[in-house]
Amino acid sequence: MAATCYYQNEVEFDSNAELKEQCKCQISCEFTTFDQSISTSTSPADVYFPILQSMGYTDIKNNILEVRLYYDSLSYLLVESIPEYNTEDIVGILGGQMGIFLGASLLTLSELIEFVILSVAMVMKKCYRCAFRKKNEQNEQDLTQYY
Repeated sequence: MAATCYYQNEVEFDSNAELKEQCKCQISCEFTTFDQSISTSTSPADVYFPILQSMGYTDIKNNILEVRLYYDSLSYLLVESIPEYNTEDIVGILGGQMGIFLGASLLTLSELIEFVILSVAMVMKKCYRCAFRKKNEQNEQDLTQYY
């Protein structure tokens, strides 16, 4: 009766989408299942039945029960959920990425400063040459005027 009741409730639950949405049940952390199979036979075997009757056992098929339990398999399946990344991994990955980007940005900043310094130096050098050239030209003009 219990198995029939369980089966009816299971079918009702599985077929009703609203019940599934309303169910706030968490997934169980641990569960055990046992697969069963049943085989039956009459006991005692027909060969032994006349012998037992001659010994005085009557109605033996209704009064004796032999039960044997066997396990299908002695192995078990263990399923564990392990996080892909733990806290240390995440911190390490983020730290590595930050190191790369900060290193790259510091390198870029130093290259930019170097470019500015070299550009200013080149402009100053051109201005100095230009001023020196003008000064030399003026000195030459002054010299040519006296001679």
